[in-house]
Amino acid sequence: MPKKHRQTYQPKPGSNYVHPSLGGSPRPGENAQAKPVLSVNERLTNLRIAQASPASQERKRQLAELSNQRSLPPNLGQGILGQSAVAAPAPRNSASLRSRIRLRTPGPAPPPSWVSRLTSHRQALETRYYPAPRQARSFGKNGGPTRILPQDLARFLNMANDNPVVPGSLLDMSLKVAAQNWSDIVEDCAEWLDVIPTHLRVVLLSYLTSLGPSEGVDMAGLHALFPNPSEASSLDLSGLAGYGFTIKDLRKWLHKSAEESKAQTEQITNEANDIADSWDQDASSDDSDYSIPASLNDGTRHMTKLSLAYPPSSASWADLLSLSKNLHTITHLSLAHWPFPTRTPNSTSPYASLDRDFEEPALVLRMLAENTYCLRWLDLQGCHDWLAALTHRSYALPLQSSKSDDSDNDWSQQTQRLKGPDWNGAWRHLTYINIAQDATSWFPANNAFLKTPTFRQKMAKTYYRLGVKHQQIIEDLRDYISAHPEKREYQVHHCSDCHAAADLGDCWEECSTCNAYQDMFVGLMARWLEREAEARTVARGIIAARQGTGVRCTFDHGWQSRESYPVLNWP
Repeated sequence: MPKKHRQTYQPKPGSNYVHPSLGGSPRPGENAQAKPVLSVNERLTNLRIAQASPASQERKRQLAELSNQRSLPPNLGQGILGQSAVAAPAPRNSASLRSRIRLRTPGPAPPPSWVSRLTSHRQALETRYYPAPRQARSFGKNGGPTRILPQDLARFLNMANDNPVVPGSLLDMSLKVAAQNWSDIVEDCAEWLDVIPTHLRVVLLSYLTSLGPSEGVDMAGLHALFPNPSEASSLDLSGLAGYGFTIKDLRKWLHKSAEESKAQTEQITNEANDIADSWDQDASSDDSDYSIPASLNDGTRHMTKLSLAYPPSSASWADLLSLSKNLHTITHLSLAHWPFPTRTPNSTSPYASLDRDFEEPALVLRMLAENTYCLRWLDLQGCHDWLAALTHRSYALPLQSSKSDDSDNDWSQQTQRLKGPDWNGAWRHLTYINIAQDATSWFPANNAFLKTPTFRQKMAKTYYRLGVKHQQIIEDLRDYISAHPEKREYQVHHCSDCHAAADLGDCWEECSTCNAYQDMFVGLMARWLEREAEARTVARGIIAARQGTGVRCTFDHGWQSRESYPVLNWP
């Protein structure tokens, strides 16, 4: 192979060439003058002077005019191309645009709250010490359950004859306005509500049941209204218990107040029983050392009236039984529209009332009666689904076995035992029971149609034949409507299809309007008669259980009040 040829480069003698990358900066000549070095402040000052000069301002204006010129001259566009001059677009509203900041990393602009004058720390402090006003909770379709409002104002106090306010008076109007503005009053004047007399606070709480806020009253408002619950003789919590607070919260509140009152009473008693160290101690000491005992103080009273009516469908009977253990002094109790009595609501069959299975409800009511043995007034309006549990009986064999050989197969010796409340024991003092149907439900006020033979025929054909018990109810209903003409359902409502003077449903000719009304009336009447007959059966059972005791009880059906019923062979 041929030998590789390698070229060798040698610099020329006398050459001092150096590559620019390898050499340093050129040294100035001897005759060259050094340039003055300016500081940072001097450079900034020169820039400000240059920007503020008229020449620079004129240059900026020229550049702005050049940037706003159209790409197509107006004369060329209008004359040659035939285009009309288009107005310039309106400037965008800068207030509605989100301020953007040039960031090193791409992405959306930060929210305005991040770049505002308040930092996150300062915002947190303001939120903590100056919170926003409390927003009312939404109830209904998108919120919680809708609160059921009593139809009548101060219903419980009026029924218990414990309302000292005259309707239409200045006090009545003031309480209504206070109940309608309860949220503002609690927020601004919660610390001074206890200055109001106790009997007026009791009425105000009753007004809140109908005119209060839709979300109800919470425990903070209830505590502000009654710092010491023992001073209130009655608490009307109709439509409030179960919404703003639970029955467990109510029990804790009452129990805590009872413990505080008991501790205060013991302290006063111990101070009064202290023995002096010496027999010759000055007896005329300061009067502040002696105080009136709690039992003699007029401001300390036991609660005797309580209303828990109109609860939500999720009301718990177990919580009510726990609450009743602290309510031994209750004489008036309202449980209107309470659900089916059970301690296990998730395990109870929803068809228990239809199957007439009242074993568990009877036991629950018996436990309630044992805790409220001072009860004298009971409101069970709208509880027709489980009203029969008050007098429910079960069959049981006698305890002593018979000597006959066929005693095991002899079912004739079975006896009935009352499983519900003991009407001669715990509830022997009851003298008034409200077993009326719902006040907003339909009421048969057309007395004229009740007398027609068409009504009897349709009832016998569609539902059932009218018996003795139904006939007695209809006769009492006729007497009631005759004595109360204001209860008439149709004041001026005539059938104009065939007879202009005939009442609707009492037409002497056949017409579609009257037939539709009669069918509707018969259907509603059959349901109303069934519930009314059930209520009368319960009343008869209570009267029969109290035979020989001498205590009479009044049963209120909503349209009449009776103490006794004729003896009939009712089932």
